[in-house]
Amino acid sequence: MNVCILALALMVLILPGLAKARTFNLLNDDFALYVKGSVDTKSYKNTLVSDSNGAGINMDSEGTNKISGEFGIFFAEPKLNVRLGIEYLRPHALEDKQGLRATDDVLMYTMKSELSVLAPKIVIELNLQRSATSRLFVSAGGGYAMLRARNDYSLTDAGRTQFTPLTEFDEQLSATSFLYEGSVGYENLLADTTTFVIEAGYRSLVFSKIQYDKATTNFQGSQDSGAAAKNSDDSGRSLDLSGINVALTLRIWL
Repeated sequence: MNVCILALALMVLILPGLAKARTFNLLNDDFALYVKGSVDTKSYKNTLVSDSNGAGINMDSEGTNKISGEFGIFFAEPKLNVRLGIEYLRPHALEDKQGLRATDDVLMYTMKSELSVLAPKIVIELNLQRSATSRLFVSAGGGYAMLRARNDYSLTDAGRTQFTPLTEFDEQLSATSFLYEGSVGYENLLADTTTFVIEAGYRSLVFSKIQYDKATTNFQGSQDSGAAAKNSDDSGRSLDLSGINVALTLRIWL
């Protein structure tokens, strides 16, 4: 997200001064740089930890939201527009979660889980209505998503007794998948050669094959780098980050 904030600051402060003096017109202008932010406020289940957290353990694995930042270039045509960008998705991290023994709620460990997704993507917009200063559109697109995740566990004395020889360990995980999205949006002139876009859409993103990036020993035993990450029942781990989101975009037209 820091990269997107820096890109936004540079675009707003520098690029308008480089543009030639002219009357802005969405019917004529055909190239822009953009920065976009989105949020999905619905909670999600972090299944990278929920089904592999040790036998007989209860733990809250719900994340509260998913936010993302995106930047790239935009090409406009009378009927269709094309957006080429890179999106960075950052689901809400799990912090200081407690693993409790199901039979008596004894604290067995604390853990945290952080994950992020980087996705180069292409999006096509279909113009439903255009004027010199505004546009209504629907969009569809996709990209190649790369997941990175890390789970850190710190066991209590009771946990070390139950899960000998574990004391502290981490899991570094990765996966790839295809991302698909669609939205409806409205663009309007903000100032000079800058427009803003508001969108509501849906993102489909499911990682079905998770693997270890580093060798480790966890609740399932010794794991090699590159091996498939498994749940307690020996099924493969997966993660679904799909959901409805709302977004705000700034475009600087050149």
